[in-house]
Amino acid sequence: MATPEIKLKVYRFTPGRDARPEYQEYKVEKTEKMSVLSALQYIYENLDGSLSMSGYFCYRKLCGLCQVRINGKNRLSCRTGVKDGMIIEPAEGYPLIKDLAVDFSAGRSGKGGREASEEWK
Repeated sequence: MATPEIKLKVYRFTPGRDARPEYQEYKVEKTEKMSVLSALQYIYENLDGSLSMSGYFCYRKLCGLCQVRINGKNRLSCRTGVKDGMIIEPAEGYPLIKDLAVDFSAGRSGKGGREASEEWK
């Protein structure tokens, strides 16, 4: 039986280089219980090594560095199951470095942003 394939739209933008953000669609081979984080790692390792994300993931659902905006809500990518058609963007409220990578050390901007990931409430 063939591995099911899903499509994800991922935000791509390099400040200072790109004129405007764009969304790139990727086809990912979905495995059982695959998280958004695992799907992003699949993209980086197998499809597009230029995709930037935050650099450390604790894999224990504790650190919060895997936080991204998924379909309009800040979520931990390691705790969110991946589904076909998801839109993945950088976490809202933090300075953008590139693509999905943000500067968590700068703190939240507080300028009309949503609360941090709902898992942290």
